Amino acid sequence: MNPRIISADDHIDLQWLPKDLWQKRVPPAWRDRAPKVVETPEGPYWVCGNDRWDPWGGRKGAAGAQGGRRTALEKGGVLEPGVLRPTTTELRLTDMDRDGIDATVMYGPIVPLLIQDPDLREVCYRAYNDWLAEFCATAPDRLVGAGLIPIDDPKTAADEVRHLNQIGLRTGMFLAARVGRGLGAVVGGRRRGGVAHRLPSRRGSPHGPVQRSEGDPGREHGRPRRLLDAPDG
Repeated sequence: MNPRIISADDHIDLQWLPKDLWQKRVPPAWRDRAPKVVETPEGPYWVCGNDRWDPWGGRKGAAGAQGGRRTALEKGGVLEPGVLRPTTTELRLTDMDRDGIDATVMYGPIVPLLIQDPDLREVCYRAYNDWLAEFCATAPDRLVGAGLIPIDDPKTAADEVRHLNQIGLRTGMFLAARVGRGLGAVVGGRRRGGVAHRLPSRRGSPHGPVQRSEGDPGREHGRPRRLLDAPDG
């Protein structure tokens, strides 16, 4: 059997999300405050309340302010402003085939969703997770999305984990939209800091053993530090 190549630490950054994701999916009462894309003199940007986030739509040079880096799409000559290749199934699979990638594990935006109101943040996480589940369902053997789990209180986090399982997402991550004393919590004299955990599944995973990620309490955006084998369930 040929070995499978899995890209295990990809991110869906804000610039590649559908521009109507939150305006379409959050309840009407929240839409005025939810993230939206607005036109600015510098091009389209995500805006949430009075805060301006990242640019939208993969414009050339959009990463230039970040130390002069260019995106992989720009380096590869396939960047088209306004074309959301990473979140358009046919285009993403074409890019994966070209690169020899069988499957991808996709975490949320590297830049956290800096929403101050925890209730609004919870609503926006739910909308993102529902969109992500629909996107992954278009190629379930190849697209594996990590849902966003709120960190404000244990019950809210547990409720969202159950929702991730209900909508078919197999893993989730704690995205630190705020950091007080770090992601780790001292429990029973030990520091414990988990970032991403695989959810129990009613069917076998096509991507091998169940895994979980161990978090680094000192990192703000919740990216996994390393992968560890973990028992099923």
